[in-house]
Amino acid sequence: MTGFLIDFEKLYLDFQKDGFNQFLEEYNDNLAYKNKSVSIDTGRAVTTGINLGIDEEGMLIIKTLNSFEKIISGTLRRSKECD
Repeated sequence: MTGFLIDFEKLYLDFQKDGFNQFLEEYNDNLAYKNKSVSIDTGRAVTTGINLGIDEEGMLIIKTLNSFEKIISGTLRRSKECD
């Protein structure tokens, strides 16, 4: 547990100093369903498209048939609609 806390503190201090951008590439490299068809239900609308990853603000970028959508929160499900 001590090792985890030491590692976490370093990452947290780096985050406070430099923000999320330093973690963006690694996060996107490990993102579930990246470059796969997904549906996101935000509670107001359902958006279906290809999951391109997250941007520097932490928003999920979805390529739909007609545009690019940025989504801050919702329920993501794997979809075969765009595959």
